Amino acid sequence: MITKRNRSAIKQYAEKHQLGDRVESALRALENILPTLGPQSHSRAMINRIGIILLQESVTVVAPSCPDYSHENGKYNFNGVGTGLPLLSQLHITFLDSLATKLPSANYEIVVADQEAEDIALCARTGLAHGEFIEKIHQSIKTTSEYLATRGWKVSAMTARFPDLRRIEQEVVEEITNDSSLCHRIKNDTMARSNMYQSIGVRDFEDMKLRTIRTASQYSALARIAAKEQILLCNHETVNLGWYNRYNAAVLHNPISVY
Repeated sequence: MITKRNRSAIKQYAEKHQLGDRVESALRALENILPTLGPQSHSRAMINRIGIILLQESVTVVAPSCPDYSHENGKYNFNGVGTGLPLLSQLHITFLDSLATKLPSANYEIVVADQEAEDIALCARTGLAHGEFIEKIHQSIKTTSEYLATRGWKVSAMTARFPDLRRIEQEVVEEITNDSSLCHRIKNDTMARSNMYQSIGVRDFEDMKLRTIRTASQYSALARIAAKEQILLCNHETVNLGWYNRYNAAVLHNPISVY
């Protein structure tokens, strides 16, 4: 629900940035899409962020996705990597199709986390060398692009879409590692993700914490870029959503889980 405080904040931003003529259309769009979004999109701060981006003449929605991991009963089991339409992409497409009926003028993109082909544990779990893994990702991107051709949506590798991602990611790894105030959060996130880590063969808790820090840095880096470029991020349910909030990204929450 959009409150008076939301309306006031969005209007103040618009006036400051000479976007006053777009306030009413942005608020209408916001009212239309909010019922589609999951609970993580309904805080006052998040509604403000989404509304401010909707003030722009051209709105871009980006949905990060995993590679085409094998899955069972709607959950990834990481037994292998395919070249088809990834499970998470399928679920995002369904969600974005619904969103597009209410926000038809937006540009929609899916970005696939190609950097996961560099993950030693994932390569070992899926039985693939790095080159084989990345080739399957590129084939999957091609498959997804063909599937979405009539919609006009873009599909790309995440590191190609955001060339600065890895550099920012490394900066955040150092920030998180050196920030003692985040130790408790990293431990809690690690415990929440421990079953998923075990499913890919990582069982040592210290190794799990290192993976949590790397994952947190990936979400944080993407959040920084999205906030700077005023992109709406569509994301599934995950403990990592909190890192988007830390860096003020605007998130369209798709309340589905694949782990």
